[in-house]
Amino acid sequence: MTFSADACKRALAKMIIIDELPFSFVEGEGFKQFIEVVQPMWKPPGRLVMAKNCMLIYGEEKMALKQIVKHQRLCLTTDTWTSVQNLNYMCLTGHFIDDNWKYQKKMLNFCVVPNHKGDTLGRMVEQCLLDWEIDKFLTVTVDNASSNRLQEIDDPIGRVRNIVRYVRSSPSRMGEFWSCVEKEGITCRLKPCLDVSTRWNYTYFMLERALTYQKAFDRLCDDPSFKLNVREEEIDEAFDDVDGFEGMGSLYVTCNVFFDEMVLIQQDIVKLCETDDSELHDMTLGMREKFDKYWGDFDKINQMLMFAVVLDPRCKIGFFEYYFRNTLGYDKTVVGELTDNITIGITRLFEWYVKNNANSNVRSQEVGGSSDKRDLDGVEIGDW
Repeated sequence: MTFSADACKRALAKMIIIDELPFSFVEGEGFKQFIEVVQPMWKPPGRLVMAKNCMLIYGEEKMALKQIVKHQRLCLTTDTWTSVQNLNYMCLTGHFIDDNWKYQKKMLNFCVVPNHKGDTLGRMVEQCLLDWEIDKFLTVTVDNASSNRLQEIDDPIGRVRNIVRYVRSSPSRMGEFWSCVEKEGITCRLKPCLDVSTRWNYTYFMLERALTYQKAFDRLCDDPSFKLNVREEEIDEAFDDVDGFEGMGSLYVTCNVFFDEMVLIQQDIVKLCETDDSELHDMTLGMREKFDKYWGDFDKINQMLMFAVVLDPRCKIGFFEYYFRNTLGYDKTVVGELTDNITIGITRLFEWYVKNNANSNVRSQEVGGSSDKRDLDGVEIGDW
């Protein structure tokens, strides 16, 4: 084998990493004498050079691991402790099953943390995930320290939304923000925009504008008063969302989602009833009997549940046409009658709201007698 000084240097760096040797090891007299015997032509580098070589290997291994975990869904675990020097450390480990169905355990981060508070650890974990470009993970498991009760991984979009809401909430805060913009030399003078929950493209506009001011937001986030104020507002919003329940409140209608799940369950039960496995067949028949007791007769279903599905733009009345024909197996005539009943019911409900809502901008005759039959948003009722 041909002698190579670079190969020797790389091998020595790997030995330091694997055996957990101090960098000063390469400057020891014993190691130098050993090298003079093994390879007199090579003069080992000093500790600083070896430290740089170890970092180069780390960078190469990190890039290779990034490509591996890029398409994996990880389970994360954290461990924290305090050293004898009274320094706080945190280790973040990723667990996943690789393409060969083998369990893999990779250390993603080992760092010093200011303290063991849940919020601090959550921020450190989040920063690590951003550094590794990991956006898919199943769980985060922490040790049994009581301080970890508050640890959470923030929704990135939610964090941007909170920051923008904070900046736009008062003239003084907006002034602080423009001061950060000037210090970062950002030329854009468009005000940060807040998204609208019912329009996905507004979320895109909010993020696009926020990227322009990313450095200004980073500078603003370093202000302790900013962290305190945003944190208090997040807590207040969390309690507002509870709405009388312990964390189970919701600000939007979910019954349309429930109906969709119910249909999927029914489809699975119907398929399993046709299985050749006798035990599974008998068990599924019992499940189908129980399901039909509550949902089998379509006339028993609360119509408000169906109205919510029709008003979902992803479903409309066509969802029921598909459901009646393909899941329940009704013929064309029955499907027509059932969908007509739903259309009549939701139209009557709409007319009632128009009649009883004094602030409505829609005239009742436009619903009952107009030729185009338009609702509040100008959408034809026939589109349902």
